[in-house]
Amino acid sequence: MSDDKNTNDLVLEEFTAQLAKHGIAIDSIDDEGLVHIQRGGADLKVSLDNVRKNYARDNDKRHIQELVETIVDYNGVGEGLPSDWETVRPDIFASLCPRDDFDFHDVLHHPLTEEVEKIYLYTGDDRHTWIAPRNLEDWNVTEENLTQQANANADRLLSETEIEIQEIDGHKLGCFNTSRPDLKASLLLAPSLRDRILADFGFPFFAVVPVRDFCYLFSEADSEYLLARLGPTVVDEYQDSGYPVTTEVWRFSDEGIQAIGRYPIDGETD
Repeated sequence: MSDDKNTNDLVLEEFTAQLAKHGIAIDSIDDEGLVHIQRGGADLKVSLDNVRKNYARDNDKRHIQELVETIVDYNGVGEGLPSDWETVRPDIFASLCPRDDFDFHDVLHHPLTEEVEKIYLYTGDDRHTWIAPRNLEDWNVTEENLTQQANANADRLLSETEIEIQEIDGHKLGCFNTSRPDLKASLLLAPSLRDRILADFGFPFFAVVPVRDFCYLFSEADSEYLLARLGPTVVDEYQDSGYPVTTEVWRFSDEGIQAIGRYPIDGETD
């Protein structure tokens, strides 16, 4: 399949058709091949490069569908949020987003690993709205205030969350059982997570988070055994979800979060 970014591109044609089913139109395609879509009051810039690569590899339209689902769910950067800080603060969380598909210049974000950005969300009104710098001005708070609130909310949610542990040949594998599965990725960023799981998993510990509502935790002592067995599950979850994060393997230590490797997606070599 040709990789040309034009109207004859099969991926672009399918992408356009699937967007149209949701009443969304492409506004333009710039010289860099970024697709511009007006969504949530923002000019959303979308790269199809990663989708083209995956589609060329396995001829599976699910890759296109996943990107469309993300755009449909997108509510804009900072649009329509309450202007009162006391109103929004209980629903502020940090979350994770893959770096490949979006231009983050209008979003409060920080690189977390080579593949993942840390962003901030307002999760009230049954939606996820990405937070922009202008929202901080509206709320008269600093980014430090925002981070502190996101941490406090994640700690609160973690305190209400059961960490289920299953044993595989004597090796412990943990997962979050929470009333907010859409915020499981946010729980990985909770400052109290280390103390919460210390007795069962020790420190440092490992995690995989292929999608925002699915992750596993395990100890460094069990990592060699479990990493050899989790690959198919991680890749399947990543490929089948509309909200993929990464196939990276993360090590949590005093140095922070480090990606120590990644599971290759079918057809890739790593």
